[in-house]
Amino acid sequence: MKLRYISCLFLVGVSFLACCCGSSKRMANSSYTESKQRITCQNDFRLLSSKIEGTYIPKDLDEAIDSLDSFIPQEDKRYIADSLSLDDFIGDAHMGVGLWMRNEWCLWSGSRLSHYFNNLNVFHPDDMSGIILAAYYKTKIQGLPFQLNDELKHMNLMKRGIMMPFNHIWRERKKEKAHNKREAKKAGLIKGKIVFYECPYGCSTQEEQDSKSYSKGVVTDIDYTNLRIKVKLIESISPYGIIVFDGDLYAFDKDNFSRDFTAFQINSPCRFYMQVGEEYWFDLEKEYWDWDTPE
Repeated sequence: MKLRYISCLFLVGVSFLACCCGSSKRMANSSYTESKQRITCQNDFRLLSSKIEGTYIPKDLDEAIDSLDSFIPQEDKRYIADSLSLDDFIGDAHMGVGLWMRNEWCLWSGSRLSHYFNNLNVFHPDDMSGIILAAYYKTKIQGLPFQLNDELKHMNLMKRGIMMPFNHIWRERKKEKAHNKREAKKAGLIKGKIVFYECPYGCSTQEEQDSKSYSKGVVTDIDYTNLRIKVKLIESISPYGIIVFDGDLYAFDKDNFSRDFTAFQINSPCRFYMQVGEEYWFDLEKEYWDWDTPE
């Protein structure tokens, strides 16, 4: 289909444009504090961040529509209007623009846009991108209002009555939890264990990064099913606390990482700090914390 071909052409420039769309202004302190108080897991800070891995994340459906409208060339818009019905457009765009949205806007891994849809009881990324595409077609191509509530009711009616046999899944999860608990205890990971935030990911200055010092925390809880630990920060090498999420960074590699401090700003709407006395859940596989005494 022509739309799939066109999608591939303009998606090359989409990542650059999306990175430039974000606001550089920090959210109001009261709003930031109120939002942060709802966070219990380190990974959930991505649900507040205006950027993830350097890409601007729309905050709601309206912003998503406007972002799409700025990416799609006028020639493509004319083709869509003249040649494609709503269903044709959604079907053809699903693996083009739709795939880009699901990946770049982190609809699979979690973002403030996926969180927005979760609050509407929409949980599958395919459904999220489908709603965005339908709303775009209605408002920007046809110039008609998009009734979000009607769309949500239609989706719920289609899914009503679908049941899944989950019993065998829970049995396997129970076995897995028991295994993980035994392995964690063998490795010396228990409640009350002192752990060290050794990676430079948490540093706010070059001096902190070069000091080879360690912020300290204590394990207050362990989730053996999901392989997470809850850690309370008890000592920080930085007066700002430790950085636990930075949406400006493309990727995090614990063993090969450095931050460019020449353009670094402490206050950023996509960077979040953990301060002494605060505690959050952390995924063990990300290896933010080390429970072996640093050399």
